[in-house]
Amino acid sequence: MNPLHLHLLSNHIPVIGGALGLVTLLGALILRSTVAIRTALVVATLATATTPLVDWSGEEAEERLEHSSVLDTAGKKWMDIHEDRAEIAVGALLVACGLCLAALAAGAWKPTWLIPISLVAALALAIGLGLGAWAGSAGGQIRHSEIRSGS
Repeated sequence: MNPLHLHLLSNHIPVIGGALGLVTLLGALILRSTVAIRTALVVATLATATTPLVDWSGEEAEERLEHSSVLDTAGKKWMDIHEDRAEIAVGALLVACGLCLAALAAGAWKPTWLIPISLVAALALAIGLGLGAWAGSAGGQIRHSEIRSGS
């Protein structure tokens, strides 16, 4: 498996896994279930912790694609847009990952801190997921002319 394959397979993990963690976290916060909150935080942490792998494999994939004849002019433009958006999304998802870990640690240390820090983590996760989807929409347009804006 080359980095392009790895990127295509792994780029969904932070977004879909993070979304599963976020939905679970929001439900757990509404129910005020500490066990469910912790479970959701673990799911979100594991999902967003794959972000460096996605970032690395994307950089490697770009190196292979930019010097190949596989992409048309529009595909190369979308690859640049995807890269710019991904840089922002990676940072946001890593912040969310750190906040999920902080919520787990703080909740273990001071149980009364679990819910407030989890709310902050949920907000960061929602922002990171939105930015991840924004980056992913550009990524999909690199090779799929049928979904390009204006087509």
